[in-house]
Amino acid sequence: MTNLYTKCLLLIFINLCLSACGSSESETKAPDEATSQTTQNPKPSATAEAKAGADKSTTVYCWVDKLRLRNEPDTKSAILAEIKEGEALTFLNKKSDFTQQINLRGKVYDEPWLNVRTSDGTEGWIYGGGVKFYKPIVDLAPTPYDKCEKMRYNQKIAEYNTCLMETAEKQLRKDKRYIRKTDGAYEITLLHGNKVVLAEGDSVKYEYRNYIAKMGYFVFKVMGMESGHHLLVNDKSGKKIEIWGYPKPSPDFKNMLVSNVDLVAGFEENGIQLWGFTDKGFRKLFEQEMTDYEPHLPKWIDTYNVQLSLQPAMGREGLSSKLMKLNLNEEGNWEVVE
Repeated sequence: MTNLYTKCLLLIFINLCLSACGSSESETKAPDEATSQTTQNPKPSATAEAKAGADKSTTVYCWVDKLRLRNEPDTKSAILAEIKEGEALTFLNKKSDFTQQINLRGKVYDEPWLNVRTSDGTEGWIYGGGVKFYKPIVDLAPTPYDKCEKMRYNQKIAEYNTCLMETAEKQLRKDKRYIRKTDGAYEITLLHGNKVVLAEGDSVKYEYRNYIAKMGYFVFKVMGMESGHHLLVNDKSGKKIEIWGYPKPSPDFKNMLVSNVDLVAGFEENGIQLWGFTDKGFRKLFEQEMTDYEPHLPKWIDTYNVQLSLQPAMGREGLSSKLMKLNLNEEGNWEVVE
């Protein structure tokens, strides 16, 4: 009797253990299966979807100044914004199903319109010929005469001369507080009220260019019987400095690049100079005369780097156009890097 009772208790104990083990096994497997399913078939978040959409876009860069962003792909559509040269735009991978011929900087392009978004989120259409898929070098210190110099570079001499005359007249009106033109002379009123007169004669003629207030100089073109140059007149002292050509100030107005083209006529210097403010005053820091190339279209890339386009002079067969850079080295000297 006792043995039978002991066997029954043993069987009940074994059944309870097996039941408990089976329950524990099923509870540990279920979470593992759920985790596996979630990992194998994850649901993308809204942020991930937005990022995936953004990754499909492309950055393009405007290479002409004041390129118009329009509401529709049409030159008659409403203008939403004017894009600056070098500005980055997001191309939304949508373009017009037609092309259009438009003249940009003297060249006719036949391109579609592109759907883009600006940095402030404005979406619209821009003409495809006005953008590039790489960032162009942008001039950080433009001058009133840059558009004229582009005409000379493209050998549009008549247009260049007209541009010079019209721009000079505009600058003269703008600076009438300081500059007064009379018959055969320019009268300059300096900052302290003193007067300086540049009088024309039989052998010399002056043409006003502009006033660089942040550097303290008035700029004139001087033409003589057999030679020519440009002239800087200090707005405080009236002191005059002769330079080779028209000056282009640096972005911080501490230096100015001077370039001049004249290998054909040979009456003026052909080459570049760089002037700047030092602890000894305003001085010439660099000068290079050129015999085979003409320096065109100077651009200040930044405060310490200038780029110029070198064009072979007439009669220099076998030479190709190239770029030249002038930069300030670690020793504090300006040097040419070709």
